[in-house]
Amino acid sequence: MLGYSWQPNRHYYFNPVLEEFQQSIVETAKELGYHILLFPHHDGDMLLQSYQELVFTGRVDGFILSGMETEDRRVPILQQLDVPLVAFGRTKNKISFPMSTWMDRQVSTRLSSTC
Repeated sequence: MLGYSWQPNRHYYFNPVLEEFQQSIVETAKELGYHILLFPHHDGDMLLQSYQELVFTGRVDGFILSGMETEDRRVPILQQLDVPLVAFGRTKNKISFPMSTWMDRQVSTRLSSTC
């Protein structure tokens, strides 16, 4: 099970790009024998708690991160929890565990054009 959270854009109720992305990750995960658990985005102290809860209860085996920030707080949290991640975008955070992959726009464009 892979966890995915996003920060909803309250100004638009329909986001076709996000909807297509979510559908794609669900379908691809299924083909690889995984499922996606969508969970709400939280700020502040709730950010750490939401990731800890999902890992400690065994609900997820790793995470897909999008909307990366320059100093993204999720990266050190997931490092501390020692869980794998895939991130769309890059951050300044140092990665000290091998189970991570960074994807940027060029890589994702190449991947989407081959699918």
